[in-house]
Amino acid sequence: MPCLVLVLACSPKQAPAPEALLIGEIPVVESVHRFLRERAGDGARPARVTLDHQAHEAFEGPPEVSWGWVQLPEDSPAIFEVWISVPDAPMDAASLVSIVVQTPDGDTHSFDGSIPAGDGRWHPHRADLSPFVGQPVQLTTVVRAREGREREPSVFWGGPMVFATENAARPTPVILISCDTLRADHLSCYGYGRETSPRIDALAQDGVLFEQAIVEEAWTLPCHMTMLTGLHPNRHRTSRNANLSETIPTIADALTGEGYRAAGYTGLAVWLYDWRGFGNGFDLYEVPASVRDVFAVHASADAWLDHHGHGDFFLFLHNYDIHARPAMPGVETPYGPADDRFLHFSLETAADAPSMVYEANGQRLVANDFLEAMHDGLVENSPELHAHLVALYDDAIRSVDAAIGDLVDRLKDAGLYDDALIIVTSDHGEELGERGYYRHRTVYEECARVPLVVKFPRGQFAGERYAHLVQMADLFPTIAEVTGAAAPDDLDGTSLVAFLEGRNEPRELAYAQRAQYRAVRSDAHKFIGFIDETEPEFYDLASDPGERHDLFAQAPMEMLPLREAHDHFYGATQQGWHFAIRGIERPWHGKATLTSPVQLVSNRETSSPTTRLRQSHADGIHTLEIEWEGEIRDDLIVRTEPPGQPIMVRVEGSEPFQLRWGQEGPAEVALFERTLNPALVAPTPPERPDAAFTDGPSLTVWFVKPVETGEAARALTPEELELMESLGYVN
Repeated sequence: MPCLVLVLACSPKQAPAPEALLIGEIPVVESVHRFLRERAGDGARPARVTLDHQAHEAFEGPPEVSWGWVQLPEDSPAIFEVWISVPDAPMDAASLVSIVVQTPDGDTHSFDGSIPAGDGRWHPHRADLSPFVGQPVQLTTVVRAREGREREPSVFWGGPMVFATENAARPTPVILISCDTLRADHLSCYGYGRETSPRIDALAQDGVLFEQAIVEEAWTLPCHMTMLTGLHPNRHRTSRNANLSETIPTIADALTGEGYRAAGYTGLAVWLYDWRGFGNGFDLYEVPASVRDVFAVHASADAWLDHHGHGDFFLFLHNYDIHARPAMPGVETPYGPADDRFLHFSLETAADAPSMVYEANGQRLVANDFLEAMHDGLVENSPELHAHLVALYDDAIRSVDAAIGDLVDRLKDAGLYDDALIIVTSDHGEELGERGYYRHRTVYEECARVPLVVKFPRGQFAGERYAHLVQMADLFPTIAEVTGAAAPDDLDGTSLVAFLEGRNEPRELAYAQRAQYRAVRSDAHKFIGFIDETEPEFYDLASDPGERHDLFAQAPMEMLPLREAHDHFYGATQQGWHFAIRGIERPWHGKATLTSPVQLVSNRETSSPTTRLRQSHADGIHTLEIEWEGEIRDDLIVRTEPPGQPIMVRVEGSEPFQLRWGQEGPAEVALFERTLNPALVAPTPPERPDAAFTDGPSLTVWFVKPVETGEAARALTPEELELMESLGYVN
């Protein structure tokens, strides 16, 4: 690794005597969370402790902790850092803190300081280990009450680590910036008429601009989780009511496992709380009390960079300034920058704009509540009002763009910019009067298409534009490939590097959902289905980019593949073995026999005109027989009860058929016979079961793992519900 990071944890055992130590026997800790995870036991994730909206992987322990012996790196000075809180001490009882460093010859060195006690916050304490380069040292931390005070009963110890401050090799910092509610077509680098984004434009010139980046779900919580996990929302299952499963790794997990330091700072609290799973893997993860502007977010990140802004680090930054604003003191317009110095376009439209305050019957509605009044018909929209709302939205973009430019300047001054991987994107766009609505509630292009600008290290791909579809799930595998970190092999995304280098063909389809909307998009077309009885919609984006002319009733031929992909992706996602059978141009007779020592459960219990089912049980063997005949289009799912058990399958037909096994194939076969064992082989689903077949009978077989769902999310407090309602999330 170019940057060695050592992270420590309290060990219940006494450290061996120094004279008995040899350097070769002293462990070098390579994983950022190894010690704390060992403390958690059985590979479990250690507890996270959140104090004053800042979270660390941590534990509660005694006021004196021996962290054991650590071999310091040979080629770099190092720093020991631990975050400390003494929550039960009186507010005026500042605590003395010492980090004691002992060498094998018995010499001890103490790094002393103090922290406020009883304020319910984390406080860092650090020791400069540069005098001990290349040596083994034993580290002990001690918290003591000031004279005259009783000894503190317990201490929270968070994020203990030793990290190098210089690098033998060139590092690859990773910075992921999410600009909440930023639609692509309002950036000047995407062709917008106003110069809203000069600093992002410059970043795009040094990197790659992805013209068709589509979010998997057009709202904050699930889309950001898709960014960090590489999984579609249907798989990570994080929602208002459910946290991320602890078994699902994040980008931060992967990078800290490779020695990266990781910190996350957000502009919004409720949807992005660490306990929802967003803090997993981060050394430090911080949200505001409710909302904060981009400059406050970056100020917190700057303080972290002062100590960790060298070597391999991962910084996740989320800003909320472009989003419609809650009614708060000093905020009246629905959109706009937090700092008036960024008012620009709106100065030209303000004179003609009507008031953005609704007052009637004792009500005074401003900011986001004013938009609600418009939607409720209490306020009449006008060209002047609309123009001013759009101008304020564009000014908010200018403020975020300036903050991103400041961050880029800092990276350049520190000599980190050239080597860094920098990603700027968004979780969804915003409706600005389209279909008479403001905010984001649909999957039309203004909500589902977002900017994605990626500056790769050392000028790779600089100045390129990529015209095909990409999705937010592609970020995890991209970061993993660029940094060399390990990524799960079943991610829904594909490395953007593979697309740019031509190792992977362009993505045929992208998927986007929101509330009752379920969309499938190709480069040129979009099909939108609904979970209620609303009639689907179909658009030709090449001739109708604004999606004004619904072609569904005309049933164009281009719609059929997207409609089938929609039904497959959103309808057939249950756990088990999937059998997609097609007899497209002529009748075909096929028979499948499935056997298992445990019960077989199908998503269909009755036969249909083209599919006959028969179940039996004899001699401890469960059998499911399936016969297909005619012009067939059938999707059957079979699983075992209990799940995860092997199934023996044999499929034969009246004539050879095309077989696609997971991502393999297609191949023409007369017989398909195999033991389906998810513990040994779990073929991933194809993008569409029909993609490889144009005529004749075909069978596609793949496996869908059981859904991993985390613990139930806690109920929101009345204050949090009030904030969410003021932002339009709760009605």
